[in-house]
Amino acid sequence: MKIWRAEDYDDQGNLRARKGMWCVLLLLSHPWWLLAFDMSLEHGQGRVLSAIYPTQEGLYAALACSVSVFVFLFVYPFRQSVPRIMAAAYTLVLTDCVVMMVRMGIQVYLTAGEFDELLWLSLFFLTLGCLVELWPDERNRDTYYSVMATEGREAGKRDAGSSV
Repeated sequence: MKIWRAEDYDDQGNLRARKGMWCVLLLLSHPWWLLAFDMSLEHGQGRVLSAIYPTQEGLYAALACSVSVFVFLFVYPFRQSVPRIMAAAYTLVLTDCVVMMVRMGIQVYLTAGEFDELLWLSLFFLTLGCLVELWPDERNRDTYYSVMATEGREAGKRDAGSSV
């Protein structure tokens, strides 16, 4: 485990999420804010939501996938108390990003040569940027999984001490 700088930790001694993580969470929750935007327009004249999600099933699937972002946001302040749930929430957000990446890749393939090809290509690269930020590198592993590793080491020490 790498030693991080003092400003990388919060008041409780937890390693902070990178600043880019908050942008990623905002972008991955786009089905929800696009739905809110579309519903706010008079007479349902929004064209953005129907362009990205042409079927209701696709929209419902995207809304269900991005629920993991809200679970992550809810658990994040309590990550020291519930490390397993925090690790699960991070894993769900990472999985959500991979699923969205696959969906965007399929849409880029299907719309090759059509008028909305650039829309899908830009969404593909935006999601790729989210995936790069979410990738479980050393910093993300230390932020979201290290509490579980520390918990396991402490349990091992207790077990070793009680068997002697």
